[in-house]
Amino acid sequence: METVTNNAIASTGIETTVNKTYPVTGMSCAACAKGVQNILQKQEGVQSALVNFPDKKVDIVFNSDIVSPAKLKKAVKSIGYDLLVD
Repeated sequence: METVTNNAIASTGIETTVNKTYPVTGMSCAACAKGVQNILQKQEGVQSALVNFPDKKVDIVFNSDIVSPAKLKKAVKSIGYDLLVD
């Protein structure tokens, strides 16, 4: 599911906000899910990240002008899991 909205920002022009759900692989416990959620929330441009451990998915709201799905995937892979963005 993807929702893209453009919010007018007076000082910076247009900000593109994306709400996307991605599958996450490699999680075996709630602590794993918390780690994935934390690493995503620390990425510049991410407004929110909420991992659903039972469904092995994450809902992310991010500014696509600042961070790309590929960068989010790289961050998740850096802690041993995978974000399926393709």
